[in-house]
Amino acid sequence: MKKYNFEWFSKTLKNGMKVLLVHKPQFSQSFFLLGIKAGGMDLCQKRGLEQLTYPSGCAHFLEHQMFRLYGQDVTDQFADLGAMTNAFTGLSETAYYFSTSSNPDKPLSLLMDFVQNLDIDENSVEKEKGIILSEYNMYQQNPETRLMKLVWNALYQTHPIRIDVLGNPEDITSMKVADLEAFYNDKYDPQNMVLVGVTGKEPCLLLKEIERKQESYDKHFSHPTERVFLKEPDTVAKEIVEDRMDISIPYVAFAVKLKPILDPLQAACMDFALQMSLDAWFSSLNPDFQSWMDQRILTTSFGAECEITSDHAYLMFYAQTKKTEEFFQIVEDILHKMQTEAMDDLIFNSLKNKSYAQSLRTFDHFESFAIDLFQSEVQGVSYFELLDTIAAMKRDEVFKMVSKLDLSHQSRVYLKSYNEC
Repeated sequence: MKKYNFEWFSKTLKNGMKVLLVHKPQFSQSFFLLGIKAGGMDLCQKRGLEQLTYPSGCAHFLEHQMFRLYGQDVTDQFADLGAMTNAFTGLSETAYYFSTSSNPDKPLSLLMDFVQNLDIDENSVEKEKGIILSEYNMYQQNPETRLMKLVWNALYQTHPIRIDVLGNPEDITSMKVADLEAFYNDKYDPQNMVLVGVTGKEPCLLLKEIERKQESYDKHFSHPTERVFLKEPDTVAKEIVEDRMDISIPYVAFAVKLKPILDPLQAACMDFALQMSLDAWFSSLNPDFQSWMDQRILTTSFGAECEITSDHAYLMFYAQTKKTEEFFQIVEDILHKMQTEAMDDLIFNSLKNKSYAQSLRTFDHFESFAIDLFQSEVQGVSYFELLDTIAAMKRDEVFKMVSKLDLSHQSRVYLKSYNEC
């Protein structure tokens, strides 16, 4: 299909794997990503009537273990082929990828082979535990990361977003080969995978090679597993949360628990509309912004963000400030204005055009483009349909969407220094 001055192809293979290829004929670079629709939140699953549970951190631990094939480190093999490789684990996804300016055929074959073959043993698992625990402790010492964890635990009572993607230390320490094998067999099924390529190579030839390669990898089960969530109350877990660490200036967050939106496209549109509203009211676009800075209510570290999905939704304001109560008053005023005053037309058009232009620029940044395409598939949204929908949004439509939100379920989070009263 021709769109946005490039061609893209989409096909679901016989084994259920989804393939997305974007052709950029003027480029010698290639970026390929093989993603799994499973991440840190996948702790409880079902297949038919069968209930499946895994230790926390399984997805991330497995990601660390996957870079072995037949006893060899695949990172070195990719380097020998002129390619660089890496991976990441999120709440809902895990991805393995490489980039190269050489012929992508052999690295692509290696990518599919090492992701679709598990090569672990007790020694490799035991060795990895110390590495992951060190990573966990490193993140625990980061105040922004700590604040985000506190927010999720303040908002949610049962949802697995409360649990670190890396897992808790007890589960990391007790992780077994059998745990990782079970997670791999259940989630690393071709019908739970998406292969994304952004490349200058002719996609029809690549697709034939991918199809031929995937003939060796059949689906594990007739139906993939499904996530199971315990019922999450509308109310927050805690209205006020306090924690302490070795910092000089406290961090605070004002978070609001929202209702998830089951339809993926509607959820993505609400996410865009709400983030645009946050950017309009909590930035230099707001006439009051300079006075907040002058009064030192806001300093160098602050922001506002939201996440709207089919299973969880929230918005949050955060800042590093000594004037915590003044900050909270600003947030309360903004939330009121977001639902009672439509943003200025010039601001709306500026923000929408900026967002759309950033998306267009992403098309030439192969890594970001491929990751965006994959994450859209994880969310169940057509990336290009979402772009078209956002481009057609009107100011009054955005205001109407935001004004209907229930903002009553709120939490305040304080991350204080040890010396603070």
